[in-house]
Amino acid sequence: DTSSASEQLNTFHVVVKEPHNIEDGSVEPFVESAEKALAEHKEELAGMGVRHVTYLIPQPNKIPKYFTFLHCNDYREEPLRRDMRPSFPYLLELTRLEGNYDLTRITALGRNAQLWIGTEKADENVVITRPRPQTIFLRAISHSIDTDTVSGAERLMVSAMDELDRANLHPLVTGQKKMNTAYPVQYGTASSRIFLHVLNEYEADTQSVIKNFKTILDNLLAKHSTRLLQLRVDEIEVKARISYEVDGKRHVQPIRLVASSTS
Repeated sequence: DTSSASEQLNTFHVVVKEPHNIEDGSVEPFVESAEKALAEHKEELAGMGVRHVTYLIPQPNKIPKYFTFLHCNDYREEPLRRDMRPSFPYLLELTRLEGNYDLTRITALGRNAQLWIGTEKADENVVITRPRPQTIFLRAISHSIDTDTVSGAERLMVSAMDELDRANLHPLVTGQKKMNTAYPVQYGTASSRIFLHVLNEYEADTQSVIKNFKTILDNLLAKHSTRLLQLRVDEIEVKARISYEVDGKRHVQPIRLVASSTS
């Protein structure tokens, strides 16, 4: 579809049929060869309105490898999206996060979760006089149908806290290993933020969902307050969709529910 070329709305997926074992030492050579191939067809891709190209490489007895090459970067790889399914950056609102923070990705246990260490981006007009604090961002999606129940919500919260526990032991958080930044970083005191995108739709009116969310969250905060304080969780954000009918027509409304330590 060349009609959308000016807006770059299309995606191009390249799937390798046979498994190809890519170890750490062979990742960069593959990326370089892919960038070279895409550079040779850059004008064609742009003319077809291709916003990003994703390579999916099956791994023997492992989760497939993903590599994403963006039009806005002349079809060079975006390392922050490596090994991330194509829909993940949008579901996890990674662009919004990346716009405000310098991010370093660390390994998460769950397949539907991502962990990032973030420090606020440097402002050229502001002189840095002290180390910048770190924030651990846990961002995840959920397909569960019971997220609006106490047991379902608690399962997700416990899983999130387990991820944050592990992240706080990472060498880049403790300071055993230093981050590659142009400014000093404060180690060992990282705060945390949890973002959950629920893909299953709630079939209820907005006020009922908000009331239910508040009731469940108040109970969970009271039950797990000690652990949340130890993890320095500043914010819990849930993005979801509400499905309802008006005059026989089905409507879907996105909602965003936020609980903050400052409110």
